[in-house]
Amino acid sequence: MAARVPDATDRSPFVPDELWTREMEFVARRRNLPADGGDAPGAATRNLIGLALSGGGIRSATVSLGILQALAKRGRLRFIDYVSTASGGGYIGTFLGGLFQRWSPSSGDDTIASDDPRWMQIESVLKEPRSQPVEWLRESGRYLAPNGAADMWMALGVVLRNLVAIHVVLSTLLVAALLAGNGVRRALTFLVEHAAPAQAAGVQDLLVRRGFWWSPLIVVAGLVAALWAVPNGIGYWLVRSDDRDGKTDLVDGQPPILTLIAMMIAAAACVVSSFQGLWLYRGPWLPPLTIAVSLAASGAAWLSAVGGARSAAEARNILTLRLRGGLVLTAVIGALALLDSLGQTLSAIWVTGRLPGLVSWMGAGFSAVAGAAMFLQRVAGRFVQRTATALRVPAQVLALVAALALASTIVVSLSALAHGLTWDWTSCAGHARSGRGASAVLCTPQFLNLRTYLWALGVTALLTAAFGQTYSFVNRSSLSALYGARLARAYLGASNPVRDDPKRQNFTVHVPGDEMAFAEYKPHERGGPLHIINVTLNETIDGRSNVEQRDRKGMGLALGPAGVSVGVYHHATWQGESLRATDDPGTGDRARFRVFPEKGVFKPRTPTVGQWMAISGAAVSTGLGSRTSAGLSLLIGIFNFRLGYWFQSDVDPAKRAVRSERGPATDWFAQTFARALPVQSHLLNEFLARFPGTALADWYLSDGGHFENTAAYELIRRRLPLIVLCDNGADTSGELSDLGNLVLKVRTDFAAEVVFFDRATIDDLDQAVGRVVGTVEDLGLAPPRPVGDDAVTTVDAAAPRRPRRYATLAWIHYSDGAPSSLLLVIHPSLNGTEPVDVRSYQKSHPTFPQESTADQFFDDAQWEAYRRLGEHMGHEILAAIDPESGHAPPGDGWWPSRLPRRP
Repeated sequence: MAARVPDATDRSPFVPDELWTREMEFVARRRNLPADGGDAPGAATRNLIGLALSGGGIRSATVSLGILQALAKRGRLRFIDYVSTASGGGYIGTFLGGLFQRWSPSSGDDTIASDDPRWMQIESVLKEPRSQPVEWLRESGRYLAPNGAADMWMALGVVLRNLVAIHVVLSTLLVAALLAGNGVRRALTFLVEHAAPAQAAGVQDLLVRRGFWWSPLIVVAGLVAALWAVPNGIGYWLVRSDDRDGKTDLVDGQPPILTLIAMMIAAAACVVSSFQGLWLYRGPWLPPLTIAVSLAASGAAWLSAVGGARSAAEARNILTLRLRGGLVLTAVIGALALLDSLGQTLSAIWVTGRLPGLVSWMGAGFSAVAGAAMFLQRVAGRFVQRTATALRVPAQVLALVAALALASTIVVSLSALAHGLTWDWTSCAGHARSGRGASAVLCTPQFLNLRTYLWALGVTALLTAAFGQTYSFVNRSSLSALYGARLARAYLGASNPVRDDPKRQNFTVHVPGDEMAFAEYKPHERGGPLHIINVTLNETIDGRSNVEQRDRKGMGLALGPAGVSVGVYHHATWQGESLRATDDPGTGDRARFRVFPEKGVFKPRTPTVGQWMAISGAAVSTGLGSRTSAGLSLLIGIFNFRLGYWFQSDVDPAKRAVRSERGPATDWFAQTFARALPVQSHLLNEFLARFPGTALADWYLSDGGHFENTAAYELIRRRLPLIVLCDNGADTSGELSDLGNLVLKVRTDFAAEVVFFDRATIDDLDQAVGRVVGTVEDLGLAPPRPVGDDAVTTVDAAAPRRPRRYATLAWIHYSDGAPSSLLLVIHPSLNGTEPVDVRSYQKSHPTFPQESTADQFFDDAQWEAYRRLGEHMGHEILAAIDPESGHAPPGDGWWPSRLPRRP
């Protein structure tokens, strides 16, 4: 008989009382649920077991299905209290939850009794390889295009429709802004003509240089540099410390006014000399005037900094931060000026008929660049031949260059369109060259078709306002809706009773019941495990919110039947469809920053179960957790490969008792823009990789694997006695990177140390366990065997690279002395004992079972190879750790008889 260890689990300090108590009530219910569905009292905290199904797309889902089938065949699935999933593991986790939630034996199925306990019914379904739900999954191997070409064309139509839509929305905003800017420019040039007609020629010389037409924005960039960046830089050196006592760092109260006045007088004298033709200075008047104004601004910057600072160091810090802001703003306006200059120059070239020549020159230029790049790569390849390593540019740099090139092309084209509409497709530069005067270069009202301009400005402004208030567009314009619908039909459709009708089995057609409201998703109430769905809450620009470490660029968000957890310390429990923050943030520290409001309830717009499954599997999105970069986000956004989701949390950041002092949520411009045009604001945040995290009410969610891909993080938080981890992420190089990331995060977040069994510890176990369980080194692929003396450059490519074991064991020790948890890690691999068809598939597909996650179109042979491998591994491991098959009800739980007990 299997050993039943009386092993109670105490509450973890990282799980608040309210959340833990409610989860234990759910566990008690699922373990003791009678056949009639009535309530059953009693605590059930003994021998809690958690199953973590990692990310890895359909590969992970199919391997995990096989493992679930092995558990069912040996009568052990009923003992799984928690299932925690991320990404592809969520596919099969949701499938399992759907089975417990609503599957029922068909009238013609005499192998499953309707009065059997629920867990026995579901185990019977999974044990039968030809059962209707399993067959549905088999037919869904190509869930993205199950009907072949017809579905591919349908998906292509959706992709193109959404791609055009987001570019129309953003292009309308940009054209409206450019048209408004041209209107301001028209008014300013009118004032320049009438106030200083003698200076018009000078402006002409500045803006038109050999056929290139500079935008007046370049002047704005210069003014920002002269009046903001430079003054704060000078002001830094004007701050002096009054440290005569050698202890304090107070600001010297005597300002360097004399120095500033002397320098300003000298600059002003040069301006007067320039206008009067005096001997002191006979050059242009603009440089000395700029110097005088910058010096005056320097004094003002110094005064404002020292006035609000308590020490000289604080004053210098204020001026340095302002200098940074000035440099960034100068660079941004300068870049916009360059793009606008290219746009209006392109507009002038179009009007003058010189566009074909320009296109020819551009084609020649691109060809030359491509040729040079190929030549340099060849030279670089020969140069590094000694180490057999090609000289490669990092992927993020390449993505940034490509994204900037595409974005610049789009902006320049829209700028040319805006200038054409503003100036009625008239070349002002052409008029200037024909002798019509400087005013023509400035494009004054005589070249403005007011009717066309106002129509264009009015239409684009109205469309921008209309688009900006259609909030549903933000998520509908991504591919998340298509992705979620296909996943729901594949994995929730397997348990949809409506799908039993032969006429309702068209995969492409929506059928009632394929989706499920999250509030109705309660598999634990029918004997199933508590399902925890893990997603990533992206946060790239607000590291001062005191929520998570900035280098992670995100934090975990775990959604369970009892509540929601964000990061390490922030929890809320469900109150119907609303949430209420727990009484303590997990540590009892009332002064700590809290994500959720301390008082009252809030009601987020909760997605459906299928949508949560899609969010948890949103591997390609503008937010990628720690791998988020500006280049990748911009490139993914331009092509609209967006699977992430904007979640309306209903949390008002302004009502938090402890808030960050500054950040995107308190920035006036960002706030105003987001309030006026939320759709464009969210899209631009995605494109520019600006994810404010919890600093705003709307949170950007993406694949749970972007934070932690094994899905064991939440189980370790709860300190479950036994955690079974199915590590199905792609691991072609044998690095076990997902496992390493888990070890790092639980150490830094939960003060838990994962210590893997060494060879001596494994040898002390039963010999049967040692045949399937090895050290952590036995999981990863063995490195290629070196041949000869040069072990770096010469390897035996024919050497076998197979792991020797299916699993490994580890203790998870907690710093406060709590009982340790036992971690059983299962890693897909082949050791020669697999069925013939699985080994045959591997021979024709050498990277099996670690094929790329990008492959989401499984044919029947591929799907069956992964499912059968998972089932085989599960059977071998279960037979080794506990040779007895289970027939008892969940009761007090289960502990494998051949595994060590908790120390």
